[in-house]
Amino acid sequence: MNKTLIPFLLILISITTTTAQEIQHRWKPLQNEMAKKIWYDVASIEYATDGDTFDIWLLEQHDPPLVFKEIDGEVYRSKILYTIDLNTVKYGILQVIYYNSKNEKLYSFTYPIANFPDKYKYTYPIMKDSFLYTIVKEFIKARKNKQMVNEKTK
Repeated sequence: MNKTLIPFLLILISITTTTAQEIQHRWKPLQNEMAKKIWYDVASIEYATDGDTFDIWLLEQHDPPLVFKEIDGEVYRSKILYTIDLNTVKYGILQVIYYNSKNEKLYSFTYPIANFPDKYKYTYPIMKDSFLYTIVKEFIKARKNKQMVNEKTK
């Protein structure tokens, strides 16, 4: 019995670990001044803590596709994980993933800034007419809605 139980448990553990690592996104189109095709992960905003920083995934479609000499193939979509500081209104980039026309991953990179001091983690300012400014407004609106719901349930 032990001979069949051990492989079964190993398979079960590997499936559980793999499933837990998958990210479940709920994409919503982002209305922006630049008319870019951008979606943001609503779950990133809904499940963000009440702190002054949050991380959010954005998905952008590129038409015409992007071409980088370091990447083999044309980039039709990019998925980027931003980290945003509301106090300084600056952002950093935690991860970038590039996809081809068949939605296959071409390249990904994780920036090792998670444990950096804030002055190095949030290096880029968020400009007023940028899509990230729209994301900050969406985050603040969602936070206010969450606070109103919490006050009503008290």
